[in-house]
Amino acid sequence: MRPSLALSTLLAVAVGPFLKSAALGQAPPARRSGTAVVDMATIMKGANRFNAAMEKLKAQFEAKGEELKKDGERGNQLTEELRKLPQNSPQRKEMEDSILRLRADYELKGKRVTEEIRDSESRLVLGLVGEVRGELERYGQATGTQLILRANPIPPNLNDPRIILQEIHKPIVYQAPNTDATTLILDSLNRGAPSAPPAGAAPTANRAAQPAARR
Repeated sequence: MRPSLALSTLLAVAVGPFLKSAALGQAPPARRSGTAVVDMATIMKGANRFNAAMEKLKAQFEAKGEELKKDGERGNQLTEELRKLPQNSPQRKEMEDSILRLRADYELKGKRVTEEIRDSESRLVLGLVGEVRGELERYGQATGTQLILRANPIPPNLNDPRIILQEIHKPIVYQAPNTDATTLILDSLNRGAPSAPPAGAAPTANRAAQPAARR
């Protein structure tokens, strides 16, 4: 279960630029500049604990989805049986009432499951936001970095006019490679987490370039 577009936007905005940014256990070399950039999409995809929790949440709600599916199939079955009953018969009236009750229960259950998914996703994303904030703050204190911005990775396809327009309106038009702290932040965030993230969550090949010197 991947976070919805609204939650992804929440993550991007909440971690947005920081005037003070977050510490790593062993300080990386001091930067010449007081500014750094971090690719938040890579952080989100590569955060092991977060992705493991999302996979667990997905499994939980897939089971509830199966229950809803069975309720829907039961309603369809009763509807087919209803069509075979004579009009205005007591049996037809009784079955119509049963179908209405089943439909109301189905819709209520579906609404509750949707709300539970949204609330659970929100808690997980906000938990990740808090962890990233902490890492950014420690990193800023360790390196003297006063401003951390969201990185602007170069898109893979610049033939799409919409992508070109997005490139034109990006707030960062250039970033030096040694200002990208994504890998350092992600490695620190994952310290103590399982070494392998869930299937499909590892962004190894897409990680932003790390600073010249690692901790």
